[in-house]
Amino acid sequence: MEWDNSIFLDSEDEKSIRTLEEGRDYLEEYLRSNVIVMGIKQIKEDKHLRNEVIQHLRAKTGLSQRIIAILLGINKSAVERIK
Repeated sequence: MEWDNSIFLDSEDEKSIRTLEEGRDYLEEYLRSNVIVMGIKQIKEDKHLRNEVIQHLRAKTGLSQRIIAILLGINKSAVERIK
C-alpha cells in the first residue's frame, strides 16, 4: 500500500485554535502585529475593521462563530453574516 501526504479537512491541525483563551491570545497578537487598533472597542465601532477581523479569524483559526462573537463583544448573527 502506498501512502501519500493528502490533507483532509476533518484531520486535526496541531496549530488549530479552538478555545476562547487561545482565540483571545491569537486576536491580541494579530492586533499587535498588524497595528490595527488599540482594542476591541475600536473594532466594534468601525464596521469595515470589524468585518476584516472577523474574516481573518474565520479564515485563519478553527474558532466557532460563537467564540468569535464573544471575543469581539458582538452578536453572533453579525459574525454569521460575514463570509
